[in-house]
Amino acid sequence: MVEGDALNELRQLPQVLGGIDARSVELATRVFSRLAPSVVCVDSLESAEMVKLANNAYRDVSFAFANEFALVCERWNLDAVNVIEAANMGYPRNPIPLPSPGVGGFCLTKDPLIYARAGSEKGFEPVLAAAGRAVNQRMVAHVARKVLDFLSRHGKDPATCELFLLGFAFKGSPATSDTRDSSTLLLLPLLRRAGLKARGFDPVVSAEKIASFGVHPVSLDEGFEGADVVVVMNNHPTYKDMDLFSLLSRMRRPGLLLDGWHMFARRDVEQIPGIEYGGLSGAL
Repeated sequence: MVEGDALNELRQLPQVLGGIDARSVELATRVFSRLAPSVVCVDSLESAEMVKLANNAYRDVSFAFANEFALVCERWNLDAVNVIEAANMGYPRNPIPLPSPGVGGFCLTKDPLIYARAGSEKGFEPVLAAAGRAVNQRMVAHVARKVLDFLSRHGKDPATCELFLLGFAFKGSPATSDTRDSSTLLLLPLLRRAGLKARGFDPVVSAEKIASFGVHPVSLDEGFEGADVVVVMNNHPTYKDMDLFSLLSRMRRPGLLLDGWHMFARRDVEQIPGIEYGGLSGAL
């Protein structure tokens, strides 16, 4: 069940059950039949666990395809989001996810590797899950490179620049305060190594938690004020309610909004003179 919506999904989705014997499955079925719309019984504990690994590994690999596609589009100076949306339009056979600045969270970062280990322990070496994990982790370095390329192109010394990171939970929708394996926390050391100091905000993660990462917690207004670079690292829906024109006007020029979750339109951002829009692929 997806974090942030687990109680709803418990009531909406089938629950997969496996047990050590028929009696244990029967008792568990009685319980979950009161909570879930249906129960799917499988032959063993191992089968039930493999169902979970299959779902999470498949999702991670599908996200990895979208992220690798963005890296290919980057080389051709194409906007991967526009291309994917065109590919999906009116074509329900295989909807392609949109790229992201990394795939974090406790489940999708570990379950594909557990799945791969399950094969290797029996003498078979799966390749897709591990390759997908590598692609998704690579996106964090891709984001860091785009930030540093922008600063270099404009002759800005990272040590004197202001960086504002928007989003510390590993995802924004459904909302969660969980920062485990957040892509933001992987990005931080890459940018700090270049001399950047960060301010941060998250609609759900507490200021105390953000401060524990060595980041100065601020409000949205404070974060945009004088920022050279703003990086959107998760997709919390409240970001779409921001007064974007007012906030971007507070940034230092030239400034960059790196929209890791393609939540804003380039044309809206670049209405502000001196502010550049950056996505995960295509021209900055």
